[in-house]
Formats: sequence, C-alpha cells, structure tokens
Amino acid sequence: MYPHVRTLLRFDTREFLNVLALTFVDVTDDRQALEFQQRIVDVLLKVMVEGGGFSPSQVGSLFTFLARQLARPDNTLFVNRQLFEQVLEFLCTSGDNSRHAERQQALLELLQAGGTSHFEEEYLLGLAEKAQFYHVCEFILERKEQYGSIVLCYLRDHARQEAVFPYIHNLLSLPGYTPAQCAAVRQQTLSHMKDLAEINARKTADLVVDHFGAEILQVLDSLQSSPQLLLHFLESLLEPLGSGQGVRNIGEGPVVAKTYLELLSGEKPTAVLPFLKSCDMYYLEEAIQIVECHSVLDAVSYLLEKKGDAKGAFTVILKVLKKDLQSYVNAQGSVEDSSGQSLSNVESTLMDVVGLCQRNSGKLEEREREGLWFPLLEVMLAQQRKLGPKFSAQVEELKGLTREVINSMAGFIAIPSILLRLLQDPAYSASKFGEVKDLMLTMLDTFNYEKTLLSTTTDLIRHDLHWALSQLRGAAARGLHPRGEACGLCGQAFRQRHGPTGDRKLLVFG
Repeated sequence: MYPHVRTLLRFDTREFLNVLALTFVDVTDDRQALEFQQRIVDVLLKVMVEGGGFSPSQVGSLFTFLARQLARPDNTLFVNRQLFEQVLEFLCTSGDNSRHAERQQALLELLQAGGTSHFEEEYLLGLAEKAQFYHVCEFILERKEQYGSIVLCYLRDHARQEAVFPYIHNLLSLPGYTPAQCAAVRQQTLSHMKDLAEINARKTADLVVDHFGAEILQVLDSLQSSPQLLLHFLESLLEPLGSGQGVRNIGEGPVVAKTYLELLSGEKPTAVLPFLKSCDMYYLEEAIQIVECHSVLDAVSYLLEKKGDAKGAFTVILKVLKKDLQSYVNAQGSVEDSSGQSLSNVESTLMDVVGLCQRNSGKLEEREREGLWFPLLEVMLAQQRKLGPKFSAQVEELKGLTREVINSMAGFIAIPSILLRLLQDPAYSASKFGEVKDLMLTMLDTFNYEKTLLSTTTDLIRHDLHWALSQLRGAAARGLHPRGEACGLCGQAFRQRHGPTGDRKLLVFG
C-alpha cells in the first residue's frame, strides 16, 4: 500500500516530513486542504506504524513531526492518543540495544516538539528510567524543577558522567535558583561524593574547594571505605598550585593534611618529602609521629630540622646514607646495578647530609660542628675500608665523594683537625703520600680561595666605608652662603644674639 509514500519515507524520512510541513502552513481557510492534510497524516500513520519496517529514528521523526503540528495554535489535525502511547512503548521497550542512543534521541526530539502534552509525566519518567534514557529523564526533571534528581541522571549515564561537574558548579554558582533547589543539589552531591571521585578525582577536588569547603570532613568520611580513592582525591586536593604558590587553602587543613600524610607514607613514601616542603598545614609533632611510624627517614630528618633538632635530623639522615652506602658496596659486580643507580642514590643522599650540616654549622659551637662533620667523614672512610683491592675503581669513586665532603667541611672545621683525622684512618695512613697529596692540595686550594675572597671583601667594605665617611665629612665642613640676613623660615636675624650670655647659637640646615 502507498508504495510511493513508503519509498520517499525510506529514502529520507526527515527531509520528506520537512517538505510536508511546508505544505501545512496557512491553509486554515481552505477546507479541502485541511481534509487533505488529515488524509496525509492518516496515510503516514498507516504506513509507518501499522506497516512496520521502519527504524526507531524514522518512527520518532514521524511523531516529532506530528507533535509540532499538533502544538500549533491553529491546529485542526486529529491523531489518536493511543498512537502516541504506542510509539512511546515502541521507543522505550525495544529489545534492540544497538539503537539505544537513536531511540533516546527520537523520544527526546518528540518531547521537545511538544509531545509532553500527550503523556503522563510520571508514567513517562518511569519508562525513561527503565529504558535508561537519562537524557530524557533530565528533560522531564528539569520541567519539574527537580534539579537534585538530575545529578543522578548524569551519574547513571556513562556517556555523560563528566558533564555532572560543570552542571553542579553552574547550578550552585549562577543566580536564578531557589535556596531549596540548591540545597537539594548539595545534598545529592554529598551523598554521591564517592561516585564523583571515581569518575574524576581532580574535578571532584575542585568542586569541593569551590562549594563544599565546610563539609570537607563529611567528604573524607564518605571516601574512607576506599583508601586508594581517598588518596587520589587528597592528592588532587592538596596538589601544589604552581611554582612558589604552595597548596590551596582549604577548611580543616590540619585534619586533611594528616589524613593525606598517613596514606602517602604508606602508599608513596617517596612523595612524602615533596609534600611536606610544599605544604605547611600539618601539625609538626603529628607529622613527625606519622613519618616515624612508616620509617620515611628523609621526611623525619626534614621535620626534625624544621623543629630545630639539627642533631636528631643529622642522625636520621646519616642512617639513610649508611644504608645507601651498604647497598652500593653489596651491588658491586651485580648485573642489576649496571646503570649505577646505587651510586646515584649515595650521591643524592650525601648532598642532603652535607646541605644539612652546612645550614646548621653557622648556629653551632665548634664542638657541636665537629659532632656533625666528623661522623659523616667517618662513614665515608669506613666504606672505603670495606672494599677490597679488586674494587679499586669503586674505592676511587668513594674517595672522590670524600673529597667533596672535606671541601664542604673545610669552611667550618679547622684544617689541622681534618688532616689529623685523615692521617689516622687506615684508608690513608698506609697509603703513599701521593694519595693524600690530592686531598691536601684540594683543601689548601679551598683555603686560599676563601682567604682571597675574605681579603677582597674586606677591601671593598673598607673602600665603601672610607668613601661614605669622606662624603659625610665633606658635607659637614661645607660652607653656607645665606641669601639674606634673616632666616627664611622663622624670620629671625642671623646677627641677633641668643641666650643669657649673649652667645650666638644657630642651627643651620644646608
């Protein structure tokens, strides 16, 4: 039946219906034209609905066309309401999951064209939820101003989950929504904070900072059941903003920092020290207890130094150096250490120890300074004694590091004391003078450099001081030539005698 109509519909349903829509304009006074329109609609329904063989998108286009025509104020068309219910059932209950998006889009276009007037909203919402048409659910809920429930639509719609973050942000930021509507969205968001973090922890952290700072403890409680997820969330929340900017200022900072530090110490110990350096929201004593419990020694040393316990910090970081040196000694001849990773670890830790000693030596007495530097020197010398003659290359590497230590300590420890300690060590006392000569010359070069630097600096200071004094003296001895015989400010004559004895006491400003 109607083969030509069927052919046109199959060729391009949407465009064919658009052309028909143009013929439906301005024919209200032509009875024959109105009857012809009704006849066309009946034919279309008979071909597409009763005849079958058309896709959900094509059937949806037909009913979208009908809904637009029925929504016109001068409408005279009649369409059986049961047909709309049939197409609704067809779009929502089809077993063809491969066309899920197509069926949803068809129903959405039908509703946007005015099709909501043909359905009971609650019934329509139930069918849409059952069919997982969450975009349709959003459309209906927005008409009902149930914005909190729309958050659930985004969370359940896997294709649009990321869009939930700008939706919540805009609704809580832009004007036009009542306090009750905003409260419903806030409640729904807090109830599903774990789902949001699973979708995108970074965007969830941004959302919390912008709108849920006061509920941060409630957010942490909702994520406690998933430590890994909580770690990712806190990592995004406390991530440094940029170079020199530190971390974001959030409510309950010490509690948040403590929670993050506990998780970080257990899961990513190498990231603890950078976090402690970039953040200052934690309580120092609590942080020390946490990192000590997890044996994050570099972080313990940093916090002890920050506390003012330089000796304790040195003791801890020296343990790390001993451990790295032992790993370096044990790794000699091992294929796994062909890249020299153990030596790199030794160099890195050694620089940390030397830096700690240098930062604190200026605040310590000579005896206390020796208590830092000589144990460090002893550790470096002891490892050289453990390596046998067949590891001469490794011994030379350690001697090179030892020279760096000696150069660093020469500015704080008397050179005779350093030389005496070196000559007492078996690693050097049994050696030829040539092996010690390099160390001594290096120390002397450092001494001569510092001596020259001190002399030059002293000369510069003396020159600047002499120049400043000569300028002041010249200004004080400079003569003044008044323009008149009276002061320009007070009007008194310069020749007027002052004081009971008649002495002239004048204060002149040049």
